[in-house]
Amino acid sequence: MAKKVGRPKKTLDDLPKDWKKGVLDLAEVGASDVELRDYLDISNDLWYRFIEEIPEFSETINKAGAKCQVWWLKQGRLNLHDKEFSPTLWYM
Repeated sequence: MAKKVGRPKKTLDDLPKDWKKGVLDLAEVGASDVELRDYLDISNDLWYRFIEEIPEFSETINKAGAKCQVWWLKQGRLNLHDKEFSPTLWYM
């Protein structure tokens, strides 16, 4: 059988130190998946591979998604009666 040639497969060890805390901290202030990928410095393909193959990563991203949604919902709720607030922009 021929030996595989190429780069070794990336793992969680290739992510920034304390990546989970960083991801959750960003999500708590409404960061999107795009911002999280930028923070982790990973491609879309690697993001989705990690989600599919690594339960620890997938669980962290799911938690981050919930935290992000909470932040955005709270912004709408807290600013609903502010005349300067744009609900259309918030919704988008």
